[in-house]
Amino acid sequence: MKERRYDLYGDVKCRFCLEENEDDDHMIYCKQLSDKWIAIANNTVCKCNQTIKNFLLQEKNIQLSQKNTGKLKIIVKTKRIALTIAALFLEVFVNEFYNIIWQPRCKVTAEWEHTKGIKKQDLRKKPLAHQRIVYKRILTLQTEDGIYDLENLERKY
Repeated sequence: MKERRYDLYGDVKCRFCLEENEDDDHMIYCKQLSDKWIAIANNTVCKCNQTIKNFLLQEKNIQLSQKNTGKLKIIVKTKRIALTIAALFLEVFVNEFYNIIWQPRCKVTAEWEHTKGIKKQDLRKKPLAHQRIVYKRILTLQTEDGIYDLENLERKY
């Protein structure tokens, strides 16, 4: 939001923790979202499990036992089946992310915009040249030990 409309969102922080600037990395590592990410992962696995079993049984008439259920390498022998399973996981994951994190974030952001007096017509206007800020993205990786700059391969914090 800041990158597109700094004039409107210059002082905004993550709408969940209200502490950090919100970017792609922060959405993943925000402490207020950790339980939601776990829910997304659990829901994705649960919703995909039975669908995958049914698909594999129908596709190759494979008998799944407790012994080979977790061994996808043995079960998935064709690229088409692997891509179908990957697409299923991705579709379920995206839907779960949208429902558990993105929709609530949009709702909270809309409420914040309302308190700041930001209207839809304000969002449609182009910002003036002096109000634009171009951010240079630095690829980073956040671990328990700190944040690493992936371009220079060094620890930042």
